[in-house]
Amino acid sequence: MIYRYGYAPERIGVEVTADVLGLFSELHRQGRTVVLITHEADVASRAARVIRLHDGLIASDEAQISAIRTGGRHDLG
Repeated sequence: MIYRYGYAPERIGVEVTADVLGLFSELHRQGRTVVLITHEADVASRAARVIRLHDGLIASDEAQISAIRTGGRHDLG
């Protein structure tokens, strides 16, 4: 399943953003693949893997070791 979440945190508020990201984390813990597309670095930092695009091409594909190690907060992947 792919879930799309397209609202910038400043548009919907910090609490709602935290709730939605928490839901995505729970879905990931249940074994679902979560693809999150964002321009927000703090939102991307919650993921175990970040793929950055530039001009439609993959610019980088990185596992975020710190995100993987901390479990709880950083567990979207």
